[in-house]
Amino acid sequence: MKKLIIIICCITALCGCQRSKTVVTQIQSRQDPFIETYYSAQNDSAFKMLKKAIFKELLNGWTADTVKNPIWIYGDFTKYTILNSDLSVNEEFDNYYMCTYIADDDQFGYVILAKEADSLAKIEAVQTAYRYDYQANIEFIHEALAASEIDSASAKAERVSIINDNENKEALKITDAYGHYLLIYFEAEGPILYKSSKPL
Repeated sequence: MKKLIIIICCITALCGCQRSKTVVTQIQSRQDPFIETYYSAQNDSAFKMLKKAIFKELLNGWTADTVKNPIWIYGDFTKYTILNSDLSVNEEFDNYYMCTYIADDDQFGYVILAKEADSLAKIEAVQTAYRYDYQANIEFIHEALAASEIDSASAKAERVSIINDNENKEALKITDAYGHYLLIYFEAEGPILYKSSKPL
């Protein structure tokens, strides 16, 4: 009986430790100063709409020709901002969002959506070599931030697409109140840092 009690206590202790590690990880993630700004669109009505059954079916239909069994990562849902080549916001393309997926055969990608009144419309479905997302590349991003002049207290992060003559650049953009900015391009071979401390 004593042995049984000891075993149960040990299992409980191990589970408790595991839960503690999970909680610590979640807290650390929330303490990242840019997480809240990057994923702030999850408070928008577009996100609530996307999680309805009818739109889940549409998501799968929008990628059916190219991927099998996509798993949609709703935690990656974010605003998708189109920038001109000078990094100013292109007002023509407003109310855009994106959501990533993982599919069979290690396929990755995302869908760009537009909110139109009480509906969502597909703008484009894109396949990628890895997840084009903040948390999925957080170690690289933190290293880039550590070497930058970004003021974390006033900074915000956003997912952007920069209009280019040949092909738009997919990127993560971080700016602060002092005009510093940092761009991390999502290239096929992995995230690549492009940074500048000059005001926009």
